[in-house]
Amino acid sequence: MTNNEQNRKAGSANPKIILAVVAVVLVVAFIVISQFTGGNASQNDDYDGMGSRTQSSQAASDSSSSEAPDVTLNLVDGTQKQLSESRGHVVILSFWATWCPYCIEEMPDIHKITEDYEGVEAILVNCGEGAQTVEDFMAENSYDFTWALDEDYAVQSAYPTSGIPYTLVIDAEGNVVQAFSGSKASGMYNDFAAAVEEAME
Repeated sequence: MTNNEQNRKAGSANPKIILAVVAVVLVVAFIVISQFTGGNASQNDDYDGMGSRTQSSQAASDSSSSEAPDVTLNLVDGTQKQLSESRGHVVILSFWATWCPYCIEEMPDIHKITEDYEGVEAILVNCGEGAQTVEDFMAENSYDFTWALDEDYAVQSAYPTSGIPYTLVIDAEGNVVQAFSGSKASGMYNDFAAAVEEAME
């Protein structure tokens, strides 16, 4: 075989190699893009109580009415109060932590509820973190909530929750009207508002 023939064969192989490489690159790019866009699409999904996504149209809720356990709340200011001391008011009781982004996403909705519905008290129970952590968060966020600490999870364990955010709407008689496990990317205001209005009936 002459040098010219060898060069022609080598030259004819190059386009095939290039096409193969391009095909592999395209397949890899397609997979990466599919995963990326899939992740963005899931922003419209709901979150469950452990921070992963669910496919339901709303956060899981339980509308069965029962008396809220009368727990002792250790407030950030060092005082204590019984949950029953809030009888006579509709209460939003929310379990949260600073490391839980979905818990924090709910807070503007809870705050707006307290502004839109007179007499509603919001009690935010921090799970597993210390007073300084919560105080630092409070300093950066000017929500007018009652802030409580649950460093040993004693308060959380009194309620049927396996994760956070976990938010209850309690009526003026101390009965749980609605309990919400998890959060929604679209926001929780309408869900909370409907439960508060039911509690006020």
